[in-house]
Amino acid sequence: MTDLVQCRMCHLQFPGERCSRGRGVCTATEDEGCVTGRIFKKDGTLWLTFMGCLENCANVDK
Repeated sequence: MTDLVQCRMCHLQFPGERCSRGRGVCTATEDEGCVTGRIFKKDGTLWLTFMGCLENCANVDK
């Protein structure tokens, strides 16, 4: 049995703002997973967040 996972998607979100590009939901297949990425400025403050499904994830159960 394969479990499907729904991931929140947002291609572009700045701190304190709503998702401005690529908003929605993606369904991760067996070799995918949900990912959240964050990019920080040199001073350590958050600059940008992106979310979605990432392909070719390693199977950690093996």
